[in-house]
Amino acid sequence: MTPRVMAGLDQAADDVGLTVELLGLRHEDVASITRRLERSRPDVLASLAALPRDALLLRDAMRLDIPTLVVGTTHQFLGLPAVVEDNVQGMNLAMDLLRNAGHERIGLLINRWPSPWVFQRQEAFEKRMLLEGLDPNLIGTCWIGSANHPGYHSEPDGLNTLPRRSLMGGSAFSETLPLDGADKTVIRWLKQTQPTAIVTASYVAMETLGDAIGQLGISIPRDLSVVGLDQHPLASQWLGVEPTLAELPLEAIGRQVAYTSRALADGAELPEVVRIPFQMRQGRSIAVVESNTNVRQSVARQGSIST
Repeated sequence: MTPRVMAGLDQAADDVGLTVELLGLRHEDVASITRRLERSRPDVLASLAALPRDALLLRDAMRLDIPTLVVGTTHQFLGLPAVVEDNVQGMNLAMDLLRNAGHERIGLLINRWPSPWVFQRQEAFEKRMLLEGLDPNLIGTCWIGSANHPGYHSEPDGLNTLPRRSLMGGSAFSETLPLDGADKTVIRWLKQTQPTAIVTASYVAMETLGDAIGQLGISIPRDLSVVGLDQHPLASQWLGVEPTLAELPLEAIGRQVAYTSRALADGAELPEVVRIPFQMRQGRSIAVVESNTNVRQSVARQGSIST
């Protein structure tokens, strides 16, 4: 994520003409970074930091009178200028692709991470299903954890306790499993709900789906159509086909960070939030519903899989 945001910053550098320090995803302690800011005194601090404790860094930057903005949704409600991805637009883009292909049995696979984008995407999914006259709980939302991303989990016993209700008041697929059992959660969900299409809300969700469909013998898009929000260079390997994506607009976010930084340094009046739209990348992971043989056939063929 950070390199592509930096690439966007670099593209706009000639137009901006000031020093922007980009605070990325890192594991240094707060005090050491505060000392660095005291030495560097950038014209503007742009923070991609995503942990709750990083709010302390933003407080210290304001104490040092360093103009500060946030990038991404984690800290967008702190009263600082924010440049974020438009999660509602991104989910609607993904849903457009599936609805145009005739899908109604659509599910959402999403990570149980404590960040606003998670709930923005999940709520946008349910609202769009309702707008289409479809039951958002027919397939519903499958919440998963990830052992590969421990920074997003705080459960002391290492368990992933999934929500029992959807945001709109319906049911949500839920189990309590070790974090490395996320693929088993997805297998149970696919067998129980039998969707024709899935929206993966992050690249981690897409990787987990790839593990599950590999065990079930499901072919994309013959048996199941997939659209991903987010991107990853290994996504084609996970699904066995080039995925159709609503891509995070990382370089566009970087360019906007540069322009917002210039305005912030100049003392201009700024909107509280600038939302950058997702961008479609056409792949080969969607089949029209008439030719989609449905996940239930592959699940039936793989009935002996241990879950």
